[in-house]
Amino acid sequence: MGDSRLGGISPTISSFEPLFRGYIIDAILLFRGEYYRNFKCLTQYFAERGMCVIVLDPPMP
Repeated sequence: MGDSRLGGISPTISSFEPLFRGYIIDAILLFRGEYYRNFKCLTQYFAERGMCVIVLDPPMP
């Protein structure tokens, strides 16, 4: 699960890298945060690495 808030790109990638070395990761889940749009950058990053990326609408308030 990726972080859609400010500063969320680096922690998402940093968390993924060590997990990828020891676990099978089937998909990356991201919330569609329209303000920062981290999902756009992260979708491209993970797609380049052959990962399935699923972008979900954020939960209701």
